[in-house]
Amino acid sequence: MDRMQPQAELAGLGLGDDEIRVVDYDSTWPVAFSVLAAPLREVLPAARVGHVGSTSVPGCAAKPLIDVSVGLPPGSSFDLEAATVCGLSFRAVNPEAVLFARYDGSGLRLCNVHVREAGAPGERWDLLFRDFLRSHPHEAADYAQAKRRAAGAADRAAYSAAKAPFVESLRRRVETFARETGWQLGALARRSGAGAAGG
Repeated sequence: MDRMQPQAELAGLGLGDDEIRVVDYDSTWPVAFSVLAAPLREVLPAARVGHVGSTSVPGCAAKPLIDVSVGLPPGSSFDLEAATVCGLSFRAVNPEAVLFARYDGSGLRLCNVHVREAGAPGERWDLLFRDFLRSHPHEAADYAQAKRRAAGAADRAAYSAAKAPFVESLRRRVETFARETGWQLGALARRSGAGAAGG
C-alpha cells in the first residue's frame, strides 16, 4: 500500500497544527502506531522505534496524535529524502531531537516522530516515563486529568507548560522505578515498544 495514502487503521487520528484536544484512550492507537512505524523500521532497520507519549499508555487520555521515538544507532542518519520516503514532513530541530510529522490528505497531523541518537536523554526519558505510567495506572489517570486541565491552554506551548509541573512532580519516582526494577533502555523499552501500546 502507498505510504502516503490514508489507511483505515489511522481513522480517528489527527489534529490541526494549532489545535489542542484531549480525548479518551482508544484501543486502536497501538495498531495505528504499528502502521506509522512500519516505514521507519523498513528504512531504519537498526534503529529503535518506540511508541511513546500518552497514546502508548493503555487507558490514558491523550491528544489523538501518535508520538514515535526513533533512536538512531551510531553511524546511521535520517535525512529529508528518507523522511519523504516514509511520508513524513520536517517540522523542527530542537536540542532534544529532530522532529518530523505525518499528515493526512486534509492537513491533519497524525503523528510526531522524534529522531535522536540512541541513548540520548530525551529518548531514555520518553521510554522510561511511558513504562512507569504503564506500571502505575493511578498516576496515569492523574496525568490524564492534568492533560485535560491543560487542554484549555491558548496554544501548544502553553499546553506543554501547563502539564509540565505534574510531570516534574513524578520525576524522582520515575527514576526510583528505574533503579528498583533494573529498567534499561535496550531491554524493557524495546520489548514494550514493539508490540504493546505510545501523546
